[in-house]
Amino acid sequence: MRTQTAKSAGTRPVFKISEPETFRNLSIFLIDGEESGGFDDLLTLEEAIDQDLFTVHETAEVNTLAVENLSKEFGVFIQCGDIVKGGMQDRVLSASIIVPKESGRVPIESFCVESGRWSARGSEAMHRFSSAKERIASKELKSAALFSRSQGEVWEKVSEAQSKLSNCLRMNVADAESPSSLLLSLENEHVRASAEDYVAALKTALEARPQAVGFAYTVNGRVQGAEIFPSRRLFGKLWSKLVRAAAVEAVAESSDDGEFETPSKKDVREFLRRAERGRRSARDVGPSGHVATGDAVEMFSVESTDTERDSFVHKSYVRK
Repeated sequence: MRTQTAKSAGTRPVFKISEPETFRNLSIFLIDGEESGGFDDLLTLEEAIDQDLFTVHETAEVNTLAVENLSKEFGVFIQCGDIVKGGMQDRVLSASIIVPKESGRVPIESFCVESGRWSARGSEAMHRFSSAKERIASKELKSAALFSRSQGEVWEKVSEAQSKLSNCLRMNVADAESPSSLLLSLENEHVRASAEDYVAALKTALEARPQAVGFAYTVNGRVQGAEIFPSRRLFGKLWSKLVRAAAVEAVAESSDDGEFETPSKKDVREFLRRAERGRRSARDVGPSGHVATGDAVEMFSVESTDTERDSFVHKSYVRK
């Protein structure tokens, strides 16, 4: 088994947390931190697929896909929680890894977020996935896919997320073409429009924080999660997708009579501190990736490192 390098396994960096920016029941706290070098050559998964430089292959195994970086110039960053569309079922990828240039096929763990299909959908290709524009958008789904890593639990939480969105928007967000597809529900025009109100109000907050490498967010006055990256450039590329996912969660949890008090920076620091405590387990992923999961009482952390780059690549903190 590969071991973590001294840099990735050493002392924890000190992060500076901003004052909150709030819209309705969603608040975001930007997190400043020292950047690690060597991440300017990365494309995001969404960018690489859109540029035809990356292929996510269907394997006909629900919990394993194969990814392939075709680029001769760029590595590709996959963020845990990214949803890929198409194949025989839409999937969520459950590990943050860097796929090197001209990688060949690399296996990656996945979970189905669409339980009612095992064939091509409409004109979509069955043997590959066409896009990666959305990510899972609730703490319960993140817990199921990234912590419990249980397919049955993922299906259950997908159904719950669809029900919450339907109830809050007072309409059925399931798509007739594939009612069990979380991705098609996230693409629903009413879900998009409701989330876009939040995104428009909050996404510009990043412009005033040139040192920000991550963010934490609260819904209904409670810290729900945080995401931290090794470089501002990488975080900036992912920012819109991250805010949109938090916005969808806020939409699903909204109510007409909800009253709450926005947590403080101290509350966010305490959440991050507690999330990293507890029993830890680890596994190797991809060509040079290592994932360490921390199991605390009410929350968990997932730290992904890359041994080739001698650095962490993503830290994710989630309330269970």
